[in-house]
Amino acid sequence: MNTVTVNGKTYTIDSQSTIAIVGNRVIIHGDSDHAEFEIDTKKIEIVINGTLNQLNCDDSVTIKDGIVNNVNAKGSVNCDDVSGDVTAGGSVNCDDIEGNVSAGGSVNADCIKGNVSAGGSIRM
Repeated sequence: MNTVTVNGKTYTIDSQSTIAIVGNRVIIHGDSDHAEFEIDTKKIEIVINGTLNQLNCDDSVTIKDGIVNNVNAKGSVNCDDVSGDVTAGGSVNCDDIEGNVSAGGSVNADCIKGNVSAGGSIRM
């Protein structure tokens, strides 16, 4: 069983679930679930227990624990490991990224296995 906690609210998800955060609305789509709720968008923090297929966010986001396959954010992305690609309008600060990284700002990661495109500095 996978769970995701967004700003303190916990939901059960499957490994193919996608989360979209648009304004103050969080929309979770999965094979067996669908949820919508509102959050305070001043700080978006996500804790994943298991695997999340995709996260789309129109702001900056911090992801703790778990595995995310792909992350798309209009702001900055702070996370542990991503098994796919990361696209951010701001900076990217992650541990290991298996895919490509495209950032409007700087990129700081332990290991990136794909290509990197950044508007700022790149540190690995």
